[in-house]
Amino acid sequence: MRLSLFAPVVLSVAAQLACAQETPPLDQPYMGQLGLAVDLSSAPTKIFRVKETIPVQPGAFSLYYPKWIPGEHAATGPVENVAGLIISGNGQPIVWHRDLSDMYLLHLQVPQGVSALNLEFQFLSPSHDSTELAGAGASATPKLVAVEFNQVAFYPAANTVRQIQIQPSVTLPAGWQFGSALEVQQQSGSTVSFKPVSYENLVDSPLIAGEYFKRIDLDPNGAVPTHLDLVADSPDNLKMTEQQIGQQRAVVVQANKLFGAHHYQHYDFLTILSAHTDSFGLEHSQSSDNR
Repeated sequence: MRLSLFAPVVLSVAAQLACAQETPPLDQPYMGQLGLAVDLSSAPTKIFRVKETIPVQPGAFSLYYPKWIPGEHAATGPVENVAGLIISGNGQPIVWHRDLSDMYLLHLQVPQGVSALNLEFQFLSPSHDSTELAGAGASATPKLVAVEFNQVAFYPAANTVRQIQIQPSVTLPAGWQFGSALEVQQQSGSTVSFKPVSYENLVDSPLIAGEYFKRIDLDPNGAVPTHLDLVADSPDNLKMTEQQIGQQRAVVVQANKLFGAHHYQHYDFLTILSAHTDSFGLEHSQSSDNR
């Protein structure tokens, strides 16, 4: 009886030691550029459809789903909202399994002749109305959506995220407009391709989009573009008085006087005006997520 009670403790300690002794990720450029396509056509029903391409070499390979989320300072990555994950190479399915001690970590064997993994899955956007975690609450309504890219992209476990390059794209519902710190490379219809960024900067660059969208220039004569991007559930919620706009522009003026420098190439205040998403604010390097 004592042995059966003691055994789980021994296994738990062993698992923790194994995790602690894992090889740290390589701080060097990853072997190739990842591709990420997020289809938001079904965002009004809270389904984000994802396709991701990851260059690989044959042999043992591991993938991480983001676990520790900037701004939340905790292991809060919503892995439980990932559904229907299929991994393939050269059109053939590849078997994968979860790590026995870390549910965010996946392991697989890359077959000979396969140079890229193709991932397909869905992220089921949360539907509850309130949460203490910024990224785990409701973020989509029939008229708008907010995308935090840590929710929709795996990454190679062997490299640091700042050394992994990825090119993202999003497909929006017809007629929707968007705001993001990501820089547009090209747009064809409802599909927007962004310039490649590091995986670290991708996670640091959320996107908002909606049927009712408004962009306001907060520093018309400034050297650094600064905008207030608004999405709302109705056009009436986008209305701002000149006094309100003046107050927001004053924030930029005072910040320029206070700091005298810009540590960003451009800045977007991403703002959701809705009674059907959670309320919080989260700072990023070139944008802020305000709801």
